[in-house]
Amino acid sequence: MRSAAVAAHEPPVDQPGFVPADGPFRLERYALCVASLAAGCRRGRCSAVPQPPQPTLAALPDLLEESRAAGMRLNADVRLADPAAVPDVVGRHALRIVQEALTNARKHAGPAPVDLRIEGAPGQGLTIEVRNPAQVLTTGTTQIPGSGTGLVGLTERATLSGGHLEHGLDGHGGFRLRAWLPWP
Repeated sequence: MRSAAVAAHEPPVDQPGFVPADGPFRLERYALCVASLAAGCRRGRCSAVPQPPQPTLAALPDLLEESRAAGMRLNADVRLADPAAVPDVVGRHALRIVQEALTNARKHAGPAPVDLRIEGAPGQGLTIEVRNPAQVLTTGTTQIPGSGTGLVGLTERATLSGGHLEHGLDGHGGFRLRAWLPWP
């Protein structure tokens, strides 16, 4: 049984070769909606009631403020005239990438400063870069449990949206995450 939420984003099947004006973004919304509903049903929350929209880059100022209020020494360089003008699909992915990157920095870099840069424009794409000092593990210690699983998910998210994400040591004692997402 399909829910109303899935049907609202479903591509028309009665028109062979149909590609909606927003192309992969509409198909992506459909795929994400189906995956979200399936995940909810697996967790016992199966419902045909539509969920509220996920936050976009319009919520970026609040996220940055929350990070600073939690003690993060965050240097943010946002080179977007209006983060709310970024299309919702791109903005949702971008905000999620920033959230995870800041969470990782807080978890792995401790009180060290974190640099965030976001820039882009329609037709050029959206670039997100986060840098922080790399964690130095003492001899005999292991990585924090679950380390890297969020990055795998973010890489998949970026790839599914037509972009890419790379992460790792930068050769200067720091950790760097860089993502590029298409912005039509």
